[in-house]
Amino acid sequence: MSVFTKTTATWAADNQGIGKPWDGISGVYVMKEILTINTTNFATGWATGDIIQVFDVPADTIVRDVILNVTTACDSTATGATATVTVGDAVTANGFDASADIATVGVYRTAAADTNGALDGKHYLTTDTIDIVVTTDATLTTGVIEVFAICYDLS
Repeated sequence: MSVFTKTTATWAADNQGIGKPWDGISGVYVMKEILTINTTNFATGWATGDIIQVFDVPADTIVRDVILNVTTACDSTATGATATVTVGDAVTANGFDASADIATVGVYRTAAADTNGALDGKHYLTTDTIDIVVTTDATLTTGVIEVFAICYDLS
């Protein structure tokens, strides 16, 4: 199992950055990353159990949704294996999505229930990361996924 961060993988070149609100005060923003799965960006591709730390979440932030937009279907090295991942964080690996099928082009919207039950999303009191964990029983060698996180800055 490997843990990939922006410093250990080269996908940062595809980073679209963080979109801040135009008025600077609403506190709602979207983070976006483009993950290109290949053996150039991730040495041997993505293997079962690999953790891809997609976003750094600042303290006192609500992550409302995490959206996966699979623009190029992800393929595995094993015949018949379906490319699947979970989406979560360091506390709950599948807190946003327990099984996203990334072998098919499409959009997958995921949301977590707030611990109070009052809001959709997850309130991060301390810093954390939004992670993708590979659950496919094979190595993924191709694919492109756009990942978005809709966030509320409460600080």
